[in-house]
Amino acid sequence: MAQNQDPVVNLMDWANDIRDFADQQPLWGEFVIIEPLLREFVLGNVNLAPFADGFDDSGLVNGARVLCNGRQGNIPVDDQMLLLATIGESLFPRLRNRRLDQEPARQLLRMSVSQIVDFPDPDVANAILNKANELYPEQPNAAAREAAIRQGSVENAMLILVAGMNEHRRKFPTFGTELLLHTILAILKTGECSVDFLTKVVDGCKMFGFNVNLDRDLIKAIYLTFGEYINSRDVRAMIEYWKTLVPNKCLRIKLTIEQAEWHNLTSFTSIKTALTLHKQFYWANLFQLHAYSAQLGKFRIAMDIIQDDPYYGFNNNLGEASSTRYCLLAQLETAS
Repeated sequence: MAQNQDPVVNLMDWANDIRDFADQQPLWGEFVIIEPLLREFVLGNVNLAPFADGFDDSGLVNGARVLCNGRQGNIPVDDQMLLLATIGESLFPRLRNRRLDQEPARQLLRMSVSQIVDFPDPDVANAILNKANELYPEQPNAAAREAAIRQGSVENAMLILVAGMNEHRRKFPTFGTELLLHTILAILKTGECSVDFLTKVVDGCKMFGFNVNLDRDLIKAIYLTFGEYINSRDVRAMIEYWKTLVPNKCLRIKLTIEQAEWHNLTSFTSIKTALTLHKQFYWANLFQLHAYSAQLGKFRIAMDIIQDDPYYGFNNNLGEASSTRYCLLAQLETAS
């Protein structure tokens, strides 16, 4: 052993000797606790109209928003969390495994509906209250009404929710479409949208009389919250589905969908194009240099992985296909 070299030690044992008592797994576990609003979804398996069969009511997102307000109860939850929960309930792909089975979903539906009378918009709250009083008349106070809803039929709970849903849709007619746009953009842009891009989307919507508000922070939060659950095959499928639905006059959204190919793979496609179109360049001389030779090998691995999949960049972890592994080649292509 060389002089002054520390003896081999077990670093985990060393850390356990020097750390303080609270620095351990239970405290670290607080970082990964998933908010119940984002962990368990109600409406997908509740199997009561309009949340059943074809799910063909345009107000379903409004209904999800009203439900989420009841689920939070008296626990303070910020607006962004409620919107994320609404999107998880009704819009984001690949979250079906978070849906509760029918019976627990119906139990949570009754509990949530019993607490939506205090919805922040007074017109929505009144619509909910009127339907609750119609179904459960002569309740002496709010606590009794809440208990009646919890103990009543799940069909009555759905009728109350639908009353709130319909009024919410009347008051906020663009709400569902706005959340749909946020979800699509979060997926296709992997959470990153410039102000200029969003301005173009909003202006494009205004051209055919549809006024929307788009929030960069919400788009980013959607992808950070749910993006890890989808992969390139999911995105390919969703793009084909969205292409069948987006109106031709929604040019900016239509263009965004059509240009999704090779997203997040700019360096890869640029290098591949350079190697293909500029064969007369002295690549062989360049790749005699060790640094470039090594990165060429890594680029070839990336080519084997990505092949002709234009949506591979939507995978949450690009692994050995990541451009960070052949960044010198990317810099060379940019300089050229």
